[in-house]
Amino acid sequence: MHCGGRRLDRRLACGGGGSPSGGRNAVTYSGVRAVVLGASGFIGSWVARKLGEAGAETHLVVRDSAGVAAALGGRVFEADLAQPGAPAGIFEEIRPAIVFNLAGYGVDPSERDVDLSERLNALLPRAICDAAARWRDCYWLGQHVIHVGSALEYGEVSSDLREDGPANPTTVYGQTKL
Repeated sequence: MHCGGRRLDRRLACGGGGSPSGGRNAVTYSGVRAVVLGASGFIGSWVARKLGEAGAETHLVVRDSAGVAAALGGRVFEADLAQPGAPAGIFEEIRPAIVFNLAGYGVDPSERDVDLSERLNALLPRAICDAAARWRDCYWLGQHVIHVGSALEYGEVSSDLREDGPANPTTVYGQTKL
């Protein structure tokens, strides 16, 4: 396999990937360029923190950078992800090995703009995948994009929630994130 004119070593850069409990299948993020979109949110901030603790080179993409760098470490990018092409410029500069998409709009009851929800929850993931495919770190052999949603994508559930269960979202967030 070739990457930028250089031959790739076939060894698995992420150590086999999979088990968070350690051992031979544990993912090693030490020195890995990781982008966290939505890093100022509740889950995004925890992902950023844990990646930093694991030694990843973290790049945090947020709407408002006030106070984010001091709290989470890493390099902060303030960006309006609702703008077309926003991820491409960031990814071109960083060439991330892995991208965690925790950006979303519409969970907060005050967030009710349907157009913005469509752009951030439905169109942004495609732009992320396109940019990650084009500007990825081709030496990283693990997953390149981790996309996160919530149970709101399933709507009202009368039994145990299952990932392969029926989706019947009842909110704009759920409908556009699905």
